[in-house]
Amino acid sequence: MDGFDRVLCVHAHPDDESLWTGGTLARFAEQNVNTRVLTCTDGHLADAERLPHRIDELREALRILAAGEPRVLAPGADWANELTREIRSYRPNLVITYDAFGIYGHPDHIGTHRATLAAIEASAHTQIEPGSPWAIDELWLATLTERPDITIDVHPWLDTKWKAVRAHTSEFERGARINAFLDVAVRNEVLGTERFQQRHMHHSPELCCCSFY
Repeated sequence: MDGFDRVLCVHAHPDDESLWTGGTLARFAEQNVNTRVLTCTDGHLADAERLPHRIDELREALRILAAGEPRVLAPGADWANELTREIRSYRPNLVITYDAFGIYGHPDHIGTHRATLAAIEASAHTQIEPGSPWAIDELWLATLTERPDITIDVHPWLDTKWKAVRAHTSEFERGARINAFLDVAVRNEVLGTERFQQRHMHHSPELCCCSFY
C-alpha cells in the first residue's frame, strides 16, 4: 500500500464505501494519503423520504474515514462520463471499485465496475475531451473470491470502519442485511479483512492510454 498519493474509491450506494473499503480507507488516512469517494447512486431504491438522510449518513461516514465530502452522481447521469471528469480532476494514482461480478452480483455494482473501467480508459486518452489526460497506476477490485491478489487485515482499523458503517443508521433501522454485522463474531470475521484483485496499468506513450494486465 505504499507509493500512493491520491486514492479514488468508486461505489454504487451509500454504505458500500464503509462495508467494502472502510478499513483500507482508514489505513490510507493514517498514512496521510489523500482519499476520495464517488458514489454513483443516492440509494434511490429506498423510500424517497430517506434520501436526504442517506446523504447525511454518507457525509458522516466519510468524515469518520477522513475521505472528504460526499460526491454523488445525479440521477440519470452518464456514469462513465462523470467518472472520467472526476479522474482527470482529482488525478488519483489508485482507483478502487468492485470486481466484474459486483462482489455478489448486484446490478448497480456491476454497472459501477463497467463504468469505472470505461472511465479509466477514457481519462487517459488524448483524443477525448474535456480536461487533460490522466493515467492511473493501479486498479483494485473489491472481491470475495478465494484467491485475491491483495488481502488486507483491517482489524487494527475495524473500530473506525464499524463507526463508519454505523453512521448509515437508516439502513439498520429498515432491517437491511447490514444488521447481520451487529453480531461481533460475524463482524470480526467478515469485515476484518478486505480483499482485492489488483490490476497494474500499462501506459502507451503514443496515446497516453492504458490497458489492464
